[in-house]
Amino acid sequence: QLERLHALLEPELGTTLARERGALLVTFLTAALAERARARENGTRQRLGHERFVDHLVNVLSGALSA
Repeated sequence: QLERLHALLEPELGTTLARERGALLVTFLTAALAERARARENGTRQRLGHERFVDHLVNVLSGALSA
């Protein structure tokens, strides 16, 4: 999937920035999911329900990729 993402981004951004955006996407996604899992394990009330969280995360990541 990362190679496919790179192929979509590379024509507009060039190789270096396309790879960097892909790396940042993975880093941000991993951190967001890990933080949500930690909060759930600790019993912290979630600000967003699951569906809204997923929709929001997709929107944020899409925005970061298209910035």
